[in-house]
Amino acid sequence: MRGLSLAALLPISSALTLLVACTGSEGNSPAQAPAAAQTAEAPPSGDRKEVLAPIESAEVIVRESAPPQYALRVVSGLPSGCAKFSRIEHKRQDAVIDVTVWNTVPARDDVVCTMIYGTSDNTVTLGSDFESGRTYEVHINGEPRTQFTAQ
Repeated sequence: MRGLSLAALLPISSALTLLVACTGSEGNSPAQAPAAAQTAEAPPSGDRKEVLAPIESAEVIVRESAPPQYALRVVSGLPSGCAKFSRIEHKRQDAVIDVTVWNTVPARDDVVCTMIYGTSDNTVTLGSDFESGRTYEVHINGEPRTQFTAQ
């Protein structure tokens, strides 16, 4: 080792660090295919947990039909390379529509994830059973986000 300079050791050290970082917790090499992605309806497996998704934007869409159909377009955040969109739940109580947007993340806190912030764009159908002229409030993940007046 005495004959190697610092300049020669730096690339070797970097390559070893990258190799270790890219190897999965189960010892998978980077060349192996990743596991199949979860669908929006699938519950998280034992190695993932659900968390509320950060909300970037929300808008009510009125579809031209008789009676008018309403939908909610939600752009939610994926705060790291490990976060994946999971599902959207919604329920209506009187004039309030409660929407919950879920992501999944690794269940273990010691999993290393890239610091890449992404988004997921989803639309949920709210239906057509709205009283014309009445204002409805939309709450997402417990926070008032938008409102609309039915046509």
